[in-house]
Amino acid sequence: MKHHFHIPYQTQFGENIELVLQSKNQNLIVPMNYVDGGSWHVSLDDIGEFTHYFYQKTTQNSIEKEWNTRELYKTKRMKDVFLYDYWTKANFPESYLSNRFFQYERKLSPNTISQKTTHLFHIIAPQLEPNHTLCIIGNCEILGNWNTEQAVLMNEVSFGTFECAVSFNESNVLQYKYGVYDTTANKIIYLESGENRIAFPVENSNQLMRKNDVYFQYKTESLPRKAGVSVPVFALRSKNSVGIGEFLDIKMLVDWAKQSGISLVQILPINDTIANKSWTDSYPYAAISTYALNPMYLSIESLPYSMSSKTKKEISQKKKSLNALESVNWQDVISFKFSVLKTIFSENSSEIQKDKFIQKFLTKNESWLKPYAVFCALRDAHSTSDFSTWKQYSTYNSKEIEAFFKPKNTMYDEVWFHVFMQYFLDAQLREAVEYAHEKNVKIKGDLPIGIYRHSVEAWKEPELFGMDFQAGAPPDDFAVLGQNWEFPTYNWEKMQENGFLWWKNRFAALENYFDAMRIDHILGFFRIWRIAQEHTQGILGYFYPAIPVTEHEFSERNIPFHESRFCEPFITKEYIQSLFSDNWEAALETYFEEKEGTVQFKDSYNTQRKITQNVSEISTQEKLLEIAANVLFLKEERENETVYHPRFNIAKTNAYQSLAESIQHQLYDLYVDYFYRRQEDFWKSKAMEKLPMLLQSTNMLICGEDLGLVPKCVPLVMDDLAILSLQVQRMPNTDILYHNPEVAPYLSVVTPATHDTSTVRQWWKEDRNLVENYYHNQLHESNDCPEECTQEIMETIIIQHLQSPAMLSAIPIQELMFLDKKSQRNDLDSERINIPAIFPHEWKYRMHLTLEELCTNSELQEKIGTFIQNSNRK
Repeated sequence: MKHHFHIPYQTQFGENIELVLQSKNQNLIVPMNYVDGGSWHVSLDDIGEFTHYFYQKTTQNSIEKEWNTRELYKTKRMKDVFLYDYWTKANFPESYLSNRFFQYERKLSPNTISQKTTHLFHIIAPQLEPNHTLCIIGNCEILGNWNTEQAVLMNEVSFGTFECAVSFNESNVLQYKYGVYDTTANKIIYLESGENRIAFPVENSNQLMRKNDVYFQYKTESLPRKAGVSVPVFALRSKNSVGIGEFLDIKMLVDWAKQSGISLVQILPINDTIANKSWTDSYPYAAISTYALNPMYLSIESLPYSMSSKTKKEISQKKKSLNALESVNWQDVISFKFSVLKTIFSENSSEIQKDKFIQKFLTKNESWLKPYAVFCALRDAHSTSDFSTWKQYSTYNSKEIEAFFKPKNTMYDEVWFHVFMQYFLDAQLREAVEYAHEKNVKIKGDLPIGIYRHSVEAWKEPELFGMDFQAGAPPDDFAVLGQNWEFPTYNWEKMQENGFLWWKNRFAALENYFDAMRIDHILGFFRIWRIAQEHTQGILGYFYPAIPVTEHEFSERNIPFHESRFCEPFITKEYIQSLFSDNWEAALETYFEEKEGTVQFKDSYNTQRKITQNVSEISTQEKLLEIAANVLFLKEERENETVYHPRFNIAKTNAYQSLAESIQHQLYDLYVDYFYRRQEDFWKSKAMEKLPMLLQSTNMLICGEDLGLVPKCVPLVMDDLAILSLQVQRMPNTDILYHNPEVAPYLSVVTPATHDTSTVRQWWKEDRNLVENYYHNQLHESNDCPEECTQEIMETIIIQHLQSPAMLSAIPIQELMFLDKKSQRNDLDSERINIPAIFPHEWKYRMHLTLEELCTNSELQEKIGTFIQNSNRK
């Protein structure tokens, strides 16, 4: 049997199209031949054991793979199979609407190919109503001669995939269209517009033509749009939980969401962050494991083990006191939950270790679970997660890990304790997710961009990370001095060696629970903001990777480069005096010294880290940190040369303002070129090395947090890959004051606030001029702007977001609760989740109402439901 592959593609000079055949064990690349008119063709006599195929475009330096992979069609009776395909992209609706986020139960029916079949039509249209199917109609008798009453119904062979087999023996070209057919009303309700599709006749009965069509032409208004609520798990409050939200609380949240017409629940990262057993463990983006779940989210009373009356009494008393608190007391919750869980484990350890389901869970997940369990046991034994202090265990050794799971090992019970918790965390989260799916509510998770410095991954695979550096973000509206997250950076070159398997495994782990995923700081896949260990402020970072400045470039631009003047803090007595006023002489004597006619820091204060360690008075510390940041360029040592990166906001530094005006102009032009010109194509290529491969490894809907200093290439790549952008109304990435949800792109998530921003009511009090502008020009109100955000204003803002054309509208639960007086909170500041400019910050927000109380507020549910229904979201 011979297969003939055809695909239209208008290539440029130097580009070629290749066919890639796939089997379980190998890929075969077959060059294709260009045919006049813009098509590519190749014929193969034998495709052997290959089962799937796709096309890719190649140049001398790059390979671009089309998005979808197709199944090969094989039949013994045919001598020739003609495959007419079209190039598929990630941003085609059939690609991004086919993932698990949009899937629902539909009745499937296999397609039947008869001896007389000549044409097999195939198209993907995943978003149809339950009583709708696809049909085909065309210019021949077998397709009804354009008579809509004689349309041929197609078979849905898998979710959203429709096929139709026909026998067409005429000699003229077959013209056709697809339509939506209502099986209840027995009629076509929508016929796609545009030019007719065409298929050619076959020459004889031994030939079969398969048309793999793309891009069913949806009506814009028929594209799915969902309404969501965003809330961290730790913020949930219920009568059953103990001082903090728990996974099983999600079920009650789902009940409330369902009753309110909400079909999406969006949460923050839920991985284990217990590093210090203090409030600093509240930071959800600093997980000690990228796989393990946070033990604080475990429902103790739902465990299938008996408890002593003493333990039950302790839980009852502690639950009462912790649940009475306005916010989460992380230290008390951690201490109490670990204490009770250890008691339960010790009383049932023999049963737990013999449980075949727990043993199976351990075996299935041993690649991450065993290292994690040992890491936690050693953390507790040494009272620190800083593994560099663990003496013989400071360096990871897989053989030593296995030894911990031998019954004679003194820490055998300790490692099993952590296996026990992870088993039930997984079980309870899966229970909550399954419950949500039964209610047709989807769950959206969150993927942190970084890993914690003292984590299992950093201990186990340090070669994958830049442990000598810190990741963060340049200055923005969140933090004027930038952000230093203190995470190590990534060694992307090392990760690429096995096709980014480390990242694919992370995606696969999240896919166990989530239908959609938010990628935190997606800019990190283009470039990260890298900060040397000696610095503490994000403003002393630089982009990595990046095209740097070299000494040769300084010379070419006629900039008189002196490394000490450009790269070391520029300090003068006048500068010290401007910061310290009347105390400047004492500051000069204490922190500085004069060398060779210049003022320099003393050795005890010559880096930002030394300053923070050795200076306790905050005001003095801040001034010294500013002086330490008074540089023009950051040095980067590479293998063969030293290169340089301009300091962010260079023109605002005293070091810059002290230069001659002519040099200032030259430096500023170099600064603009570095930050806004030279990097775009380079960063795009770096993102395209990673993101397509990672996205094709998952079936989740992917959203990207693209806030901050966003390169021009980022929205282009995100749109090309159908990654939903995040549109926070008050944080536009362009030179406008705020986003207008009414013109948001379909592939986006709109929201009035996030966990990193103030709430809407807080924001209303931050900048009076901006709020007045917003009130009159965005909300179109003509009266005087109120001093406070009223309930009526909040209703207008939320309705505006729900009516947006964006695919998702995710509203923070704090904003939704303000829609009804019975659920409003008086204290504005208690609703703030995070302040990025403060690091570390305690993430302790907790709903002031229980979920039980929220579920009984029918007025609030009805109001939200009406808003959603009127916006045509589902």
